Amino acid sequence: MLFHNQVAEMATGEGKTLSAVLAAYLSVLSGRKVHIITANDYLAQRDSIWMKPLFEKLGCSVGLLQTGQPMPERQAAYRCDVLYATASALIFDYLSDNGLIASPEQRLQQGLDFAIVDEADSVLIDEARTPFAISGRKDSDLSLYTTLHKPVREVHKLQADYVGQLEQSVAEMLASGSAEHPELGRKCFLIQQADPNNERLQEWLMESSVRRKLEEFVEKAEGSPLLLAELHNQGFYSINPRDHSIQLSDSCQEQFAKLLGHSLVIPDLPAQIARLEKSAHSDEEKQRRREALSTEMEAIASQLNVINQLIKAYALYRRDVEYIVRDSEIVLVDTNTGRLLPGRHFADGLHQAIELKEQLRMSPESQTLAETTIQNFIRQYKYLGGMTGTARIDADEFLGTYKLDVIPIPPHKKCIRRYHPDLHFMGHAAKMNRIVADIQQVHAQGRPILVGTSSVQESEQVSARLTALGLAHTVLNAKNHSREAAIIAQAGQRGAITIATSMAGRGTDIKLAPESVALGGLHIIGTTRYYLRRLDEQLLGRSARQGDPGSIQFYVSLEDDLIKESKLSVARYMQFFQAADPGAHNLLVNKVVAEAQEKFSGYYHGARRQLVAFDNVVATQRLQIFAMRNDIIDGHMTVEQLLEEQLREVQAAGQSCLDWFTHTFPISFEQTPENTPAALIEIYRSAIGQAAAQLGFEKQAFDQLVLLGNLDASWRDYITALGVLKEGAQLQSYAQTDPVVAFSNQSAKMFIQFLEQYRTNVCKRVFPTLALIRRQSHRRN
Repeated sequence: MLFHNQVAEMATGEGKTLSAVLAAYLSVLSGRKVHIITANDYLAQRDSIWMKPLFEKLGCSVGLLQTGQPMPERQAAYRCDVLYATASALIFDYLSDNGLIASPEQRLQQGLDFAIVDEADSVLIDEARTPFAISGRKDSDLSLYTTLHKPVREVHKLQADYVGQLEQSVAEMLASGSAEHPELGRKCFLIQQADPNNERLQEWLMESSVRRKLEEFVEKAEGSPLLLAELHNQGFYSINPRDHSIQLSDSCQEQFAKLLGHSLVIPDLPAQIARLEKSAHSDEEKQRRREALSTEMEAIASQLNVINQLIKAYALYRRDVEYIVRDSEIVLVDTNTGRLLPGRHFADGLHQAIELKEQLRMSPESQTLAETTIQNFIRQYKYLGGMTGTARIDADEFLGTYKLDVIPIPPHKKCIRRYHPDLHFMGHAAKMNRIVADIQQVHAQGRPILVGTSSVQESEQVSARLTALGLAHTVLNAKNHSREAAIIAQAGQRGAITIATSMAGRGTDIKLAPESVALGGLHIIGTTRYYLRRLDEQLLGRSARQGDPGSIQFYVSLEDDLIKESKLSVARYMQFFQAADPGAHNLLVNKVVAEAQEKFSGYYHGARRQLVAFDNVVATQRLQIFAMRNDIIDGHMTVEQLLEEQLREVQAAGQSCLDWFTHTFPISFEQTPENTPAALIEIYRSAIGQAAAQLGFEKQAFDQLVLLGNLDASWRDYITALGVLKEGAQLQSYAQTDPVVAFSNQSAKMFIQFLEQYRTNVCKRVFPTLALIRRQSHRRN
């Protein structure tokens, strides 16, 4: 089935690694190279070592890609019949091949024939929420960050004071017994939008009457756009924690306008240019004013962006949750899996803002040189198959995005895992006390325990509690991920306690010691239900493998991020908790958890769908540019070809080819040539030939210098412009306009203009490039 565009759902330990060999060998026999894609470098290396002897007995060569591998080794690996690699390694090499290299000899990949994706849900779903990009250093002035840092911190402090006043008001209402006060819901809403993680608000929301008032007000506000706009204008800024957007209030904008000396309202550029075009100004004056308007807009947009990123750094992004600091650098954390994302950076200046917040040296801003999504990369393979233990939950997305059917494979031994009902708590503290008590109890029995936590922060909290009790344990989180395999391998020993984020053990067997089997196997403790049900399934899949015994217990409190951020109504369940013993099981809370997970699943799926919808628009343009770039490198595209296209267009427009030619090229004529493309191209060919003979260069190398340099520079600027266009299109959704359609229509026009401008720029750069070569030649001589 791997050979026929399907995902095999196979439980851990059921032979996925070996199954991939059978499908890969069949593909090699058909003359196709195979890429076996794994979730990380360790698994790629392990599986290649394990399977290499078998492949070699079958007559197949095996290659391996690893982070930091030298170029000759990478090229040799790609020449093999079967290649083990991560998706990121393959994608970055693809982008390098099509966006960075300058000669055919530097090319790595030799076509995309057949891919077998191990841990397909992790690779094709979890990693598919952000694009992959190769970036280069951008010549930019970082002083704007330092200039705005202090005023942003002051605004952040003013926001904290504003929230403090709201807290005091709510506290007074509750102290006076005014839980039914008509302003209570409004005040709580204002705190929530000003500081979504406010701890006092979370405590108050444990009271059913307070939560009910907030939920009633939210429903009222969402039904009134005018009221919602008025609320968002309170304080200094409002935060949407789900899409990480910031909206500055009028008073906040006024403060920054005083500091900067001008308004922060971005001018309506299209309208101003339309008025300018109708004016009586000369063409030169119109062009000068267009450039001035564009410069003004870019300056304001840059200032707004830096302000927004600095506010996000302080108000939204938390150390040891969304990122960690390692070796004086910011390293991103995948909040779904807990894995580090080395080499990736927060975009649009957020990375520099967080560095400034953490008092680190700011890294240079980067500019995207080439980018794609995992969806549009993977879909270029002619054949595709996948394997994972948790595929059915996302079966619709596998089919809709990748045209992959999910086929469940029954286990060869019956699963005897014991499922304990979830234990539910009002607050986080009560839940944590019960978790630690249960760890002590199970540990006393000698059973191994794996504690699955939701973040680095929570894993360290549990660790601190166990350390205080003198319980030996091991922690696996994003800070020590390099020891993952070794830690997980020991997690099945008698009495072992392993604390891990949801990254734990994907693709790594937890082998039980014989005495652990006799004691009941590995016991899993889930300190919360994750945002996605699939992550719950992955955690419980760590125990009871291949017929071994095992058990699972989840703990949920109404203060868990899953419950808080879902904004589902839970007020009606609070009376139950107030009457019940801590840790009671409530079927209604199970329902809330299921609804919350479904809500987040829909949100993440929607984000991936929108990402790929926008990228689908760009993909056609990107592939055309990549094809042009490869044609240039391979010598199949010349300046003469572009010149001929340009002259044909001038002629078709009824204009003089000769006038355009003499305006573009500083070539003198002994006699006036024919006003035809063919005659003018011959003149150009003769001029370049004479220059090549005098200066000693090859025409193909000259063409590549002119064509490639201009294409790369223009494409970088175009990618940046597309980013701005996409942001604008997304804002149009508030005006009931489909943002993807708006983006598609506008980018199509932009791309036509891009190609036309590229042709013009190439023609204009021919003789300045010749002049540069001549100066360099004089220096050498």
